[in-house]
Amino acid sequence: MGAEPFGGGGRVRQDLGAQPRSDKFAVVRVGVGKVALAMQIEKPKIPDAAHIEPATGHALRKFLIEQEYIDEVPKTIWLRRFPGLSLIGEMDAVRAVARAMICQLAAFHSPADVQIIVVSSAPSQWDWVKWLPHVQHGLARDGCGERRLVFSSPAKLEAFLDEAEPPRAEWSPPPSGPHGADGGGALPLRVIIDDHCATAEDWAGLTGNSGYDGTCFVRLAPSVPASPASAGGFSPRTWVGFDSSTTYRLAAGVLRKRVAADEPALFNASRRPGDELDDAFYATADQMSLAQAEQFARALAMSPAMTSPELSPTRTCKAMPSRNSTTWVRLAVSAWMSNAARQARKA
Repeated sequence: MGAEPFGGGGRVRQDLGAQPRSDKFAVVRVGVGKVALAMQIEKPKIPDAAHIEPATGHALRKFLIEQEYIDEVPKTIWLRRFPGLSLIGEMDAVRAVARAMICQLAAFHSPADVQIIVVSSAPSQWDWVKWLPHVQHGLARDGCGERRLVFSSPAKLEAFLDEAEPPRAEWSPPPSGPHGADGGGALPLRVIIDDHCATAEDWAGLTGNSGYDGTCFVRLAPSVPASPASAGGFSPRTWVGFDSSTTYRLAAGVLRKRVAADEPALFNASRRPGDELDDAFYATADQMSLAQAEQFARALAMSPAMTSPELSPTRTCKAMPSRNSTTWVRLAVSAWMSNAARQARKA
């Protein structure tokens, strides 16, 4: 794992339950990096180069510059900022980043509030998600119980949503103003993982021109697909998630992205915790192996949350009556830590 998505030293905060109106909702960490210090440092006047020993002067200047930043700070993305985002790079590596994102979302969000959907032609890469309650539909069932929201093509997902879910409005930017973050959007928030499955054109029916309310498409791909061809009328500049402002490129374990100076979201007064609007995003990426992700998912499946009717929609086959996210995260993280402790004892 490139970095530890759930904290370090066995200590995890218990008050991180992300309820829909919380400023933590839909905020997911993707790595760690350097951020500017919030406070301003009053620097002493440095003597002219002619009046100071060169090595000492260089060390002093370097020291003062370093004090303006903090290293190893979590870098996060607010998934409601844009209708989608993409992780571009070698497929095994971007899948590892996606696994870390999914497990963190599952740990800190109730399955009543966040629904995770996977579309992939490589089922062996995603078999582990079947244990997550966020991937199990609350009403639809199949021969194995609750319908797992894993599909082999965008067409099959589109057909399922048309049959099992009401339609959603087109995506629109989050509301502005000091309380804009409270506006939320459709629930549960759908996080749809496109595991480089089919072509961008095949996804057009699901994504539309600009995405849909309460939905974030996470596109995994080795490269950015060609922009859609104009068909005479209105045509989007890029496919949903592949705009330059939402494209994170992964190389050598580092995520990078640049936001254009004319990006409309920069002028939206609604600011949320998240680094997705940094003009130059740089982070050492969180990554989880298949074994680590399955270990977490199995631990979550065996947690008390899965047997509590108040917290688990998958055991009652109906919508969750309460969204006690703080309780959910307490149980989820407890299950993760207990399982980790068992593995440590075995070792």
